[in-house]
Amino acid sequence: MTGKKKHSEGEIETVAPAAMGTAEWQAEFLTQRRLDKARISARFAGKTLDNFSARDKGRKMLVHSAQTYVSGFNLNKEAGGFPVYPKGLLMTGPVGCGKSHLATAILRGVIEKGYSGLYYNSPDLLRDIRATFQPDSDLTEDDLLEEVTTVDLLVFDDVGAENATGFVLDRFYLIINERYEGCKPIIVTTNLNLEELENRLGKRILSRMLEMCEIFGPFPEEDWRRRNLR
Repeated sequence: MTGKKKHSEGEIETVAPAAMGTAEWQAEFLTQRRLDKARISARFAGKTLDNFSARDKGRKMLVHSAQTYVSGFNLNKEAGGFPVYPKGLLMTGPVGCGKSHLATAILRGVIEKGYSGLYYNSPDLLRDIRATFQPDSDLTEDDLLEEVTTVDLLVFDDVGAENATGFVLDRFYLIINERYEGCKPIIVTTNLNLEELENRLGKRILSRMLEMCEIFGPFPEEDWRRRNLR
């Protein structure tokens, strides 16, 4: 396992891997295993807080808030003898404003702290759930939902992109409610505002999401992808 270090002059130096069998090597190995299991897609695998394009004050504040969230993430914290559970994040904003980049970068940071994490785009999750109904599936729906509901941090990306059928709402409610009752944080990204999200998912789901999550943002009203076509 090799790493890279960036000097102030912009030169990149390859950092030698930790010697096999050392505590450092074992920590790197376990971190990589958790990252491999997190299902972060190739598109977002290299997204970090360091390479988020923070070219103005608003974006710099987003990065700072994300760094604060990662550094403060702790599932073992107690206050006055009672456990304190970290809240999740609800990221709302237009297409291409950087929500998925920051969500996966936060997930990576939390995984690197030693926690388990999972990324799912909501249409992909629904596709995978339906795939478990096939006779030749090696995975049952219960197996998949257990992983989604028990992992330390779940990124649920692009919520609202799917058709809100009874099947969809039943599964979304199960996932959100299981994590709500288990005090498991979730990061939700959506292109919808709160009113649109309520119309799409219903009051029961949105109410739980709002209690579980802090509103993260605001995100810029700009499509970063289109901007970079210029």
